[in-house]
Amino acid sequence: MTHRFIKINFRIKKLIEIIKILFHISHYKKYPFILETYSNQKKVFNFNIYEQANLYKNLWNFYQKKLREVSKIKFSNAKSIYYQFLNEIEMNKTISEIMYADIKDEDVLKIRDISGLKEKIEKAENDVLNKIGIDEITQILINKLKFLDLDLNEVSFTDCKTPIEFSRLIERLNRYHKGL
Repeated sequence: MTHRFIKINFRIKKLIEIIKILFHISHYKKYPFILETYSNQKKVFNFNIYEQANLYKNLWNFYQKKLREVSKIKFSNAKSIYYQFLNEIEMNKTISEIMYADIKDEDVLKIRDISGLKEKIEKAENDVLNKIGIDEITQILINKLKFLDLDLNEVSFTDCKTPIEFSRLIERLNRYHKGL
């Protein structure tokens, strides 16, 4: 059994936060139980997809439909696009096996130079994110939401230091439900 290790850096955390905000605005009233807590910056959803398979399918069908409205890229092609960008990056065999999840956990643990390996993996991850255009995608989402009068440069769950600040932010987001 192999695992894929992904470092969740600030760029991915920002995208996760934007997705949580968008989900809160668009679906929270109907599905409040599937959204992960806002303090968990690594997950968007918190439900078992095997136990709630129909909900999972309906949710992703909705988002795939919305993605088709703005892009020619299909959601089902995400993995192949990721692999395509990985193929364009110069990396050694070990890094390649780790990035493609073609290495067993115990083989990773046998590697001696972990610090050099981490640095090379981080470089490969950043190269893929740059090729995908993660910063541009994030900025496009932020700019589109400005049309709703929601500036995500000013709104962040990580900026909430007290429960009252968090409640005010949720209250502000709830104002956007009216137009949906």
